[in-house]
Amino acid sequence: IMSELNRIVALSATHIGMLEELDLLEKIVGISDDKYLCSSILKDRIKEGSLKSIGDIGMADIEGYIDVNPDIVIYSGFDTKAPILKKLHSAGIKTFTNYDWKETHPLGRAEWLKVFGVLFNKREKAERLFNNIETAYLNLVNEVAEYSSNETVMVGTLYGDVFNAPAGDSYMAKLLEDANINYKYQETKGTGSISLTLEEVISDNRETDIWLNVAAQSKDKVLEMNNRFRLLRSLQEDQVYSYYYEVNCFWEQSAIRPHVLLLDLCKIAYPDKFQKKKFSFYKKLD
Repeated sequence: IMSELNRIVALSATHIGMLEELDLLEKIVGISDDKYLCSSILKDRIKEGSLKSIGDIGMADIEGYIDVNPDIVIYSGFDTKAPILKKLHSAGIKTFTNYDWKETHPLGRAEWLKVFGVLFNKREKAERLFNNIETAYLNLVNEVAEYSSNETVMVGTLYGDVFNAPAGDSYMAKLLEDANINYKYQETKGTGSISLTLEEVISDNRETDIWLNVAAQSKDKVLEMNNRFRLLRSLQEDQVYSYYYEVNCFWEQSAIRPHVLLLDLCKIAYPDKFQKKKFSFYKKLD
């Protein structure tokens, strides 16, 4: 059965990243939406018509799925009750639910590569790749454990009236802990987000040194969100960093390259120790 899976529908950016690591991009025949693509190979295939955008599992109609004739549909388990799933099963199309997004440890998320290895007959390659990722990640954790910084970090962005920040047991909080960074809301509970009012964020973070993951590409855009952000030390002292310059590439590649993501965070926290390293996902706001 494993070798028969030659036509893949991959509905999440992280699935594409994992399939790319295993040299399986040419087997992808359907994705949810091409506006979220990073891979230049897949962008070219969209243009030539050998790859199609067929909509996400919760909203799509089955005709688009049947049209690409997949051997397997890989989807994130946000919507396991979607009506289209029953129709796919009735049509004899295999589906696979991927829960990588539930993992709170960066290496746990990357380890889903092994699942893809089993599915697509690339088990040895997946094991080897993951072992390299794990080694690089843990070596970096050990290296920065010896550094010390008094700087504090806030993370998140404003959507409407709510500021969403990672909770203390979340994936992002774990990355910050492994990068030996003092995260402002490290002690909060939960594996998802915490919702803060603008007032709370401003009063908590006037003296916070660094701001990560704001959904903007310039300081002007941050102030357009809310002019009161000018009160934050991080903005005043040009210590705001975001992955929004290459947001598609961040979602497609960061889950499978946690060691690279961790290196970016270490470079932000300890710039003098990582001067020679280039950023892969993050950039300082203009």
